[in-house]
Amino acid sequence: MALVFDFQQTNPWGQTVDAQRSDLWSVDFSAAMTGLNNSTGLGAPTGTAPTLPPKLGTYFAQTVTLSELKLRAEPIRRDSRPYQMPSWDEPIEAITMTFLLDCYGQLGAVRDPYASDIYQMLEAWRARVRMGRGGMSSEFSLDLDSSYGFLTPFRWDVRVNLLRGAVPSVSIAEISNDLIATLQLRLVNAWPASYRISELSYDAPKPVTLSTTFYAEDIQQLPVS
Repeated sequence: MALVFDFQQTNPWGQTVDAQRSDLWSVDFSAAMTGLNNSTGLGAPTGTAPTLPPKLGTYFAQTVTLSELKLRAEPIRRDSRPYQMPSWDEPIEAITMTFLLDCYGQLGAVRDPYASDIYQMLEAWRARVRMGRGGMSSEFSLDLDSSYGFLTPFRWDVRVNLLRGAVPSVSIAEISNDLIATLQLRLVNAWPASYRISELSYDAPKPVTLSTTFYAEDIQQLPVS
């Protein structure tokens, strides 16, 4: 059957009444992937190495919870009455993200959730963060290299984009629900602290998710490109 385009249809995400949704996040790990792919030779690996995808695409996060930028308050006494005055900056607290796992391989074949691209990437990144500490049980690990030592990089910038629907024009190419970035953030020198797969239960079946925790030195807002 021929496909009929209705040039009068509109994208509800691009309307003024619903111009922005808070659940459309994309996360770019390309800088981390470049660093991890360049880690060959930085120490002898032990255990079963994770399989890094040749090219990690953009992951759409189910939820993103950013840390507060907090300034510590300190009571200062003036006469007989104390007042709260600004003191030292607090460090960036945990940044949490939840992803839907890509559990499907070629031709729709279901695969092990632990074999998903993002889980394999996080396993390699964890080994890089823990370099020189040895693996837990049969976990993949990396030994310290004499030429790098503790200077081996393990932190990279992660970009987080908040998306919204684009307003379609008369062009056929823009009739679909295109997404454009309206807010771009950079997590400076981020590294993963924890990750886990959601509960697998027959009682309450739901999509398999991956909950992650990152720490970063700063959260910067970038110009929207």
